[in-house]
Amino acid sequence: MANANKPTAAVTGAGGGLGRDIALALAAKNYRVFGTAMTPGEIADLREASGGAVTPTHCDITDESAVRNWARDVATQD
Repeated sequence: MANANKPTAAVTGAGGGLGRDIALALAAKNYRVFGTAMTPGEIADLREASGGAVTPTHCDITDESAVRNWARDVATQD
């Protein structure tokens, strides 16, 4: 498990603005980063900008069910 010893971060709003900057900075510091984004374009941009180091997922953080599902998905990542 190559990722087992890496610190991990979850960043909401990683698709743009400060959240994007934080996600990219953490990835550059060798963190496993899971982020939320609102559009397919934000997801693609974040993947490209991070060289695949950030795992972005569509999630509307105002939707409690969506956040629970996202958190469950992140928790099961190896």
